[in-house]
Parts: sequence; C-alpha cells; structure tokens
Amino acid sequence: MSKKSIFDKKKLKDIYAEIQKVYLSDDRPWVIAFSGGKDSTVILQLVWEALSLLDKKDLKKPVDVVTSNTLVESPVLLSYVSRIHKEIDIAAKDQKLPIRVHRVNPKIEETFWVNV
Repeated sequence: MSKKSIFDKKKLKDIYAEIQKVYLSDDRPWVIAFSGGKDSTVILQLVWEALSLLDKKDLKKPVDVVTSNTLVESPVLLSYVSRIHKEIDIAAKDQKLPIRVHRVNPKIEETFWVNV
C-alpha cells in the first residue's frame, strides 16, 4: 500500500498560495515549532518560500521559530540547532523576512530528569 502525498493533489505553487492567504488573513503572529528534524524543516521551508514570494510591504507580522531545549538532547543536536538558528537569523535579515528564532528551556523543576 503506497502512501499518498499532498503533491498528488496540490502543486507547490498552490501550497505557497494557501500559506500566503492564511498569513495575510489576520494580524496574529505565527509560531513554528522547530526541532531541526525533517518535518519541522519542511514546514519552515514552505513558509519561508511562501513569504519570500510576497511583496515586502505585506510582511507585517512576525513568524517566530521556536526550538525547545528539553535538556535531554545530545550535544551534537544542540550544536546543529544552534548553528541552524544562526543561519536562519542571518538569512531572514538578509532577505528582509519577519522571521525570528528563539530557544526556550524548561525550569529546572520541570525538566525530564527531575520529573523521573
């Protein structure tokens, strides 16, 4: 049984148009949860490309890219996400996109190891 893809039903330009329509529909800021994995990377890439196609004057609300450091990630992953955050920040500024990156951490008493 083969899995169906969204691209079987919609073209990439139609997905961009849908993202743009929703972005322009109100003033509420967007938050994209970003782990650095394939799924969150695809979502960020789709939003990035869709916004890049809009007129700069229409880019009025922020898109916050948030990564949660749960304090159980490997140092390799933390280093990778830190590097990617820097690259996203630089590219967004260069391209004048309203995309901002954030890393959040739990309070010590709310961490995995304390709660185990």
